[in-house]
Amino acid sequence: MRNFLIILISIFLISCAGYKPLYSPDSINYFVSEVNFDQKDKISQALSKKLLYSGNRENLRKLVLNIESSLQERVLSNDSKGNPENFELKIQTNLEILDSNNNSEIFKFSESLSYDNQSDKFNLAQHKKNTRKLLIDRIFDKIIRSLRNQ
Repeated sequence: MRNFLIILISIFLISCAGYKPLYSPDSINYFVSEVNFDQKDKISQALSKKLLYSGNRENLRKLVLNIESSLQERVLSNDSKGNPENFELKIQTNLEILDSNNNSEIFKFSESLSYDNQSDKFNLAQHKKNTRKLLIDRIFDKIIRSLRNQ
């Protein structure tokens, strides 16, 4: 009886799952034709790589994006000796969207995350790099949502 109930619930859950990927090409109604940014800006470079994709370019709205990003790292707290204990990494991105009719919209995105200092500087650098990637992914998600709602 118990196995029958588990199978019945499994079949019900599988058949009722209306899973649709968030970044499905079927739901995209725009095409990013160009992304402009400062060549020294590593965050904007990472965002532009994620935003430029190949798709059906004929039936989509053509967009040009201008991205300007900044990375700030600051010390949140120090120990009794004056050594940093906690850091905050903050990424701010300004996005200007130009469509084919020269209509312009400006969006500002900001993400921050705090983390603890580590005695092993290599692990600290790796953690900082992973934190930066996580924040870039969060901003990318926000940009995708704003492009879809436009």
